[in-house]
Amino acid sequence: MIKYFKTGVLVLIGILIVYQIYIFFKPDNNDKPSIPNISLVLLDNTITSVASLGDNKHTIVFLINSQCDYCKMEIGEVKNYMDSFVNTEVVFVLFEELEVIKDLKKSVFPEESSSITFAQAKKEEVNPFLEKELVYPYMLWYDDNGIQKVQHRGLYPIERIVDSINNND
Repeated sequence: MIKYFKTGVLVLIGILIVYQIYIFFKPDNNDKPSIPNISLVLLDNTITSVASLGDNKHTIVFLINSQCDYCKMEIGEVKNYMDSFVNTEVVFVLFEELEVIKDLKKSVFPEESSSITFAQAKKEEVNPFLEKELVYPYMLWYDDNGIQKVQHRGLYPIERIVDSINNND
């Protein structure tokens, strides 16, 4: 009987030690990057930043290229889910001339939306915020507290973003 008691105590101590190790090494949300203060030029030549556009709301930044078919597919997916986004700012950032960006917006997203922004940025200003090499489309997603949730290269399921935002995940 005492043998089982000692074994039980040792197992509990082992579990407590493993739990303490887990707490020590688990990722902390405070270590995640916050929304970057990347300077943007909007289509009307207004200068702003990603951080100011996404103030107190979910912010999804797509780095895209006007010649990229996958980028156009991503824009189409965002367009399909526009009514489902709640308290969300979607920013499409291109490293191209403003006229090219305006033409792209007219061709793929002609309607106006207060929560969709197309903007120009400098690649060298964005690169320090990327975890991996830039491959279009590249997505940076920040929650309403400005803490990064996801950083992803390539197409990303927009439905997953909408579900997470609407379920406060």
